[in-house]
Amino acid sequence: MAANPLAIKFAASAGIAISWTDWALAAIVPGIISLAVMPLVVYYLYPPAIRYSNSAPQIAREKLDAMGKISLQEIIMMAVFVILIALWINGSKFGLSPTTVALMGLSILLVTKVINFEDNLADKGAWHTFIWFGTLVMLSDFLSKFGLMTWIGGKLQFLFMSSSPINSLIILSLIYFYIHYLFASTTAHISVLLPTFLVLFINAGVPGLMATLILSFLSTLSAGLTHFGLSSTPIFFGAGYMRTKDWWYIGLVTSIIYLLIWGGIGGMWWKLLNLW
Repeated sequence: MAANPLAIKFAASAGIAISWTDWALAAIVPGIISLAVMPLVVYYLYPPAIRYSNSAPQIAREKLDAMGKISLQEIIMMAVFVILIALWINGSKFGLSPTTVALMGLSILLVTKVINFEDNLADKGAWHTFIWFGTLVMLSDFLSKFGLMTWIGGKLQFLFMSSSPINSLIILSLIYFYIHYLFASTTAHISVLLPTFLVLFINAGVPGLMATLILSFLSTLSAGLTHFGLSSTPIFFGAGYMRTKDWWYIGLVTSIIYLLIWGGIGGMWWKLLNLW
């Protein structure tokens, strides 16, 4: 997600370094459990009208036959993907930032003509993300420079001064999670709120690395609350298979289960990792 590097950027500004391995290791256990549980939950809440199709396997085989053998360009694409993943994991050892690695991958694809410049220009979603990403980062920076984030953080900190650290953590996490109802993208959510809540989490006694990871995970998990909570959700909703109230109901129920998985099982896993 475009918002994840943004979270890492804000963490770095606060002196908190997060590697690809840190992120993946913290997310892998609650992530796998969510991957196993959530499809079953959605299946129960919103069962499909068609549960089996005799023709589906045949159609899939016909499509694969029509595609033919794997091409050289597809091999190059897979190789570049593997290289990018490896460099994102180990890039810091070679002095390569995630942005530099991404540009390297794009350059290879352009030089080998796997994609062309016209493909990039036609990707409206990518340009939309790029423009909003830059605008929201700048907005967040100036809100911090003008002291608004500090003022909000001070007010919220005053409200939780008499609460225990664990109560503060739970309440702040719920506020940060469900306030996504007011946002139309994860990038906007992180840009506006993560720096302030990061300070609040740290002041509540949460280690900086753990605080950043919790907020980043909450930002991603809250994206499905509404049919406009992520840049891609309007596309799925626009297909016309669901009503607004159904999406919001399923989003609310699944959000509770997500919080139980990531707060409960995830919390125990992070304890084993000595993150807190």
